[in-house]
Amino acid sequence: MSATDASNSELKLIILDQNAISNLALQPNKEWSEILELLRNGVSREKIICPTASETIAETSHLPRADRKKIEELSEELSRGYYTKFFYDLIAQEILATVRPNVDTFPVFIPTMRQEVSDEANFKGSQAIRKEKEDSELFVNSLERPEKNKSFTLREAQHLAVSNWLGMMRKYLNKFRNGQMIGDEQFVIQQVLAKLNELKVTDTEISGLLQGIKNESWLKIPLLLCWLFLDGLLTYEFFQRGRKFEYNDETDKYRAATAFHFAHGFITDRGMTAMLRQLKFEDPEFFSVFSVSETQRITTFLKSVC
Repeated sequence: MSATDASNSELKLIILDQNAISNLALQPNKEWSEILELLRNGVSREKIICPTASETIAETSHLPRADRKKIEELSEELSRGYYTKFFYDLIAQEILATVRPNVDTFPVFIPTMRQEVSDEANFKGSQAIRKEKEDSELFVNSLERPEKNKSFTLREAQHLAVSNWLGMMRKYLNKFRNGQMIGDEQFVIQQVLAKLNELKVTDTEISGLLQGIKNESWLKIPLLLCWLFLDGLLTYEFFQRGRKFEYNDETDKYRAATAFHFAHGFITDRGMTAMLRQLKFEDPEFFSVFSVSETQRITTFLKSVC
């Protein structure tokens, strides 16, 4: 698949989150069997392709090897081997494209090497992830929350998310420009800067990037707009409605923002579907989002595009 193929109006890109691919791969019921048949038919007729979200395979590490293998094999079949680029790589190439012509902003790739992970290594990795998940959720959710402020609105939470992240990016971009070491306390920014370094960003281009931060022109990038607005919504829900922090929140935001950036359809969990609709990111002409519980709507959508 080339960039020309992806821009072809006949080819629709659909992102499946871990819930969706699991429902398809692991003993699907009647409804999901029909969805799987439609997906396979669409892929074989080159009407659709389902690039594997980079976060999705990692989320299967806790499953038995037989189940992981089924998910990996089905993902490979429906994606034709394509993966979405890592979230921070997408950010780097998109912001660089605002100051440099002809940047490759193609959002998917085929990995050149795939490392087989042993059952023992996978078990140790999943145990470490589980412990990190339990520890981080316990820590954040045990923090004393300030009293609810009825005047604090969702719009203000979104503005806060945007201004805070752009401010941090400006700070670290200047550090990067001055040759200072960038630690991992801001992981996404660290990885974005590493990619910019790999792409040999120039001092003149950094000046342009800083100007883009100042005038907030980066918010024209769908990927960033969706990610930051989701972050604002989760912040609002945390402080105003008592929502508990969940370990997967960050990767869920990465995947949703990536899907909104270039996909035509996104099948995900009920919570993320509700958030994307609340933020009015769903547009049937360009981007449709479905909860895994909405099997009839998914079937109707697939019949229309396949």
